[in-house]
Amino acid sequence: MSEAIAVLSFAEFCDLEARGDRRHELVGGRVYAMAGGSERHDLAAGLLYEAIAPSARAKGCRPFMSNRLVRTSAGNGYYPDVMVVCGNAANRLYEQDPTLIIEVLSPSTADTDRREKALAYSGGESLSAYVLVDPDRRRFEVAERTSAGELSWRAYGPGETVGTPYAVIDVDAFYEEMSGQSFVRMMARLHGFSPRTARQRTDEVLQQVGMAERARRPSGEKATLFT
Repeated sequence: MSEAIAVLSFAEFCDLEARGDRRHELVGGRVYAMAGGSERHDLAAGLLYEAIAPSARAKGCRPFMSNRLVRTSAGNGYYPDVMVVCGNAANRLYEQDPTLIIEVLSPSTADTDRREKALAYSGGESLSAYVLVDPDRRRFEVAERTSAGELSWRAYGPGETVGTPYAVIDVDAFYEEMSGQSFVRMMARLHGFSPRTARQRTDEVLQQVGMAERARRPSGEKATLFT
């Protein structure tokens, strides 16, 4: 986050967000402008949203990606990369009782996500899981609510699956899909392909890679991104 630019009440902050084009966060009454995400950050957030959204909707919940404000019990205001809310909206401008929050890490926000936001989000009694995802290496950090009401942390890496209330994510398959999505962008930039042509060319390459991988994989073993 950048230097604080104002001190506002939460109501004043909501008014600022409703009128402005740029998003901010509210922390302890101070307003901070949000930095833009990298391509891999946005790809990761999009894949995570695609993973949890169908099941969340099937359970009567509302999934959001990046553009929905959440108010914490301490009065801070954040825009989680992915969020699920199962109750009614607290206000037309923000949510207050998320059941799942996912943040994609970046060099400038990793410490904030692990410390400040973990503490702020943990104050919400409805939150069952808080997930941190590294976009550059195969690592998920998951905090789940214990019977005592505290958050218990566990890290997941290559060869493991991550359980959430709305999807089980295969770590390896997730990052392989991210690499495929990045390759589409690269094909489009380097060769001047349209998005559709870049996707078709990428699918051809990935199919060839997949055939080679399946030839090496033991019989019956299958990589699945979401289960």
